[in-house]
Amino acid sequence: MSSQDELFYVLECTADNCIAEFFVNDFPIAVRGKSFGHFHGAPANEYIINGANEITMVLYPGDRPANSLAGNEKERKRIVPLDGAVASVRVCTYPKGAIVGGPDAKELLMMEWKAEPDKPVTVPCVRSATVDIIHPLGSWVWEGLPSLAWNDETESDVRSVLEELHMAFSGAMLEPFIEKCRHRFIEIDQAHYFPEGSRAERAAELLPEKLEDPEWAMESIESKKPDFRLCAKGRLVQAISEDWQASLRSVPDEGGLQIFFSMILGLIDDEWQIIR
Repeated sequence: MSSQDELFYVLECTADNCIAEFFVNDFPIAVRGKSFGHFHGAPANEYIINGANEITMVLYPGDRPANSLAGNEKERKRIVPLDGAVASVRVCTYPKGAIVGGPDAKELLMMEWKAEPDKPVTVPCVRSATVDIIHPLGSWVWEGLPSLAWNDETESDVRSVLEELHMAFSGAMLEPFIEKCRHRFIEIDQAHYFPEGSRAERAAELLPEKLEDPEWAMESIESKKPDFRLCAKGRLVQAISEDWQASLRSVPDEGGLQIFFSMILGLIDDEWQIIR
């Protein structure tokens, strides 16, 4: 494929005077508003599928990720949004090298929500739309996975994976992470038109610099209460905590820099793998 044929599907999200979480095909992509920042704009090729793609915006997703999209009936409530509360999401295509938000954008879908003055809404408030896309990059491994049952056994399995990786990172061992990311790295290379093996090589180059730092340390997985949730229509599990950040993370360095190992896990041939 020539560089002229390389097309990027970009998700652009905004939220002002409210909080909103955004999903592509039931993959959580970004939270915006207040302390989360105003704007998100990045390629989402690895979440796009052939055919109907569902884009979802959840207004006021609540205090913890697990209740965002599905919602918890006991925690639903009526609120009056702040004046000027607004959120939007759009999907655009851009050619390689184009600037997000620039004139090369070709808009495929646009969805916006605005608060009406003094009119209460029931939250979480879910808005969805679909856009048909002929995706040139083929299918993804997660599309063929069966739905997972969320129960104590599944939660225990996910915790075990995180504990294994936590121990490896604490001991400056990169190999277990690289091995569990093999499907993820292959598909990211595919999605972003990288040469095969590029993403794995980059991880192998950059991460050792951090892991071998004498001040490197990992935060306890329980330092922020895990709040794992199913995604990708129940096929995968996001390893996230109640503060909306990845459950696996480093201790902040002297400058306050903290590395978050965001991961979405799936069960392939009875083995838990990092899919995204």
